[in-house]
Amino acid sequence: MLMTERLLGLSERELRQAIEPYAEEFIRRDSDDDALSESSHQLVNKGIEAAAHIPAVKFIVDTTLRLVNRPEIESTLPKEVYERQAVASIAAERIASTALESGYITAYYVTNPYLDSDVGLHSGIGKKYLGILGGAPFADTRVVAGGAFKLLTQASWLEDDPIEIIKRSRGLLVVSQIDKQKAKLAEQFLGVPYAEGVHFMGKKGEMGLELTFTDSTREAIRLLFRGSGCPAGRIALAGANGSTLLQQYWEKIVDYLLPADATTEGFGAE
Repeated sequence: MLMTERLLGLSERELRQAIEPYAEEFIRRDSDDDALSESSHQLVNKGIEAAAHIPAVKFIVDTTLRLVNRPEIESTLPKEVYERQAVASIAAERIASTALESGYITAYYVTNPYLDSDVGLHSGIGKKYLGILGGAPFADTRVVAGGAFKLLTQASWLEDDPIEIIKRSRGLLVVSQIDKQKAKLAEQFLGVPYAEGVHFMGKKGEMGLELTFTDSTREAIRLLFRGSGCPAGRIALAGANGSTLLQQYWEKIVDYLLPADATTEGFGAE
């Protein structure tokens, strides 16, 4: 049973009050936000219309993390990685719905000199779809980080901290480029709810041991690409040194999904 009552027990009014200061900060923008907005607009002009949603997705991911990491909520969360991801995804859906209904996201676009011309593209997005986009980075990270964590914690010879190894293993983010219409097929191949250990291999990186996918797994994953994966995971942003939004939030999401006492053993247990 998911321990989400405290989070989901927030009324719409309470949720609106909780995210209001984050929304006001979002609307004010800073130089990093402007760089992201400009990069998104440039991509829209190149025909990549999904880039118009990236600033809104950033707000949802950032607000979700800030909300679930509040002490009064974090203390109620489960330790199972899959369940923590489920909580974050539900929170992202609630935040997307409330932010759209309250006008926060529209206000960001219409007052943003880089995005005001893109508001038409973004305004047609539904609450549920925006919530899915905001929750996708957590789900994609759960598959690979949970699988890597399960593998590494079973390696008695390992001296490095498993979570630090996972944070260094950014190559695993390739899963976010999988066509979401093929998500079920990808899960069947990789493993549910975590990627099986057979798909991983170690390599020496600049900062130490990293995990990556085996050549055969990487090739199989590429066959599932079709340009409609998670925008936060597949669209590189010039204003962020060529990184995707998910790459920017990778370590924060890993920290949330993998607390010191995280477990990957409880899924499916009675």
